[in-house]
Amino acid sequence: MAEKMRFKSVEEAAAFLAVDDTVKNLVQDEIDNSQIVNNLLRLRLRKGVSQKELSRSMGCDSSKISRIEAGNDAQLKIGDISQYASALGVQMNVVFEDTGRY
Repeated sequence: MAEKMRFKSVEEAAAFLAVDDTVKNLVQDEIDNSQIVNNLLRLRLRKGVSQKELSRSMGCDSSKISRIEAGNDAQLKIGDISQYASALGVQMNVVFEDTGRY
């Protein structure tokens, strides 16, 4: 019987599975491009709310929640993020930081 592997993070599991640096970089890019999505999913799970319950609170179909959570940050709409957070009872704040570019 094969020994079970335990990882502390998705990144650690991906690093173990990805022998090729190209694959490692692609996996890391996907993780980097899904920070908001991952935070939304973590919030929902931490509160013990199902996709179906959240969709009822948001007044949408549960497939919309599934699409949000399966996508990446570039696919998100600010209104969807706000509605998702509000339905979970979480306050959303948007911060603009001056990078000194201009």
